Amino acid sequence: MENRDPALCRAFVKRAKELFQDNPRAKHSWSVDADEDHCILDIPEQAPEGFSVTVQAFADEIILSAGGAHCHFDAKAGIESCVETVLGLVRDLLSPQMRVRELRSNNRPYRWYIEVWTVSSGWRRRSTATFSGTILEGKQSAITKTTF
Repeated sequence: MENRDPALCRAFVKRAKELFQDNPRAKHSWSVDADEDHCILDIPEQAPEGFSVTVQAFADEIILSAGGAHCHFDAKAGIESCVETVLGLVRDLLSPQMRVRELRSNNRPYRWYIEVWTVSSGWRRRSTATFSGTILEGKQSAITKTTF
């Protein structure tokens, strides 16, 4: 495998270690590849009602997982901005101001939402996006049968 630029991973490790030095109560562990282009920060569930947080930094993106939810962050806007955004979210996820909501069917999880507490409106999803198809024109009548 080719050696990739380790700048994002190195910046993430440096800043995250500073964050955890200031917050020693948060148990965590590290795994850093020898070429420093990939690392994993694992923060285990620290209370029965809690959830684990895992952050993987690669050469071109950071993936944050919380419970079953996950988010991708690319460094197109800049390495420092990406790292600060991810670590801000990690910090918030470790506080009571954020939670992971898990949807289940037959007691099996199938979807997760990261939610943030706001005083004015309670628990809200961190972000919402809607998408729609634009390739074909819409029908005038209700959809009853689809043929191509």
